Amino acid sequence: MPSFLGLPELGLLLVILLLLFGPGKLPQVAKSIGESIQQFKKSASGSNAKEPKTPSTEAVTTAEVPSTIHAEATTHPAP
Repeated sequence: MPSFLGLPELGLLLVILLLLFGPGKLPQVAKSIGESIQQFKKSASGSNAKEPKTPSTEAVTTAEVPSTIHAEATTHPAP
């Protein structure tokens, strides 16, 4: 913690935050700031575990096609 932030400064900061956001909104603001810091740290370290892997278009088989689309494709002959 920086040395220029003592108890009186932190108290003043808390009062200003309460006046700006109100006591009901302050926990939500603190949570979003904490999540933003965690997300920044993860991106800075280079690990994105939450990022889903996208399947390649070459690996799509008929088992992955929904049955309604597959049934429509087989029941209508090509012109």
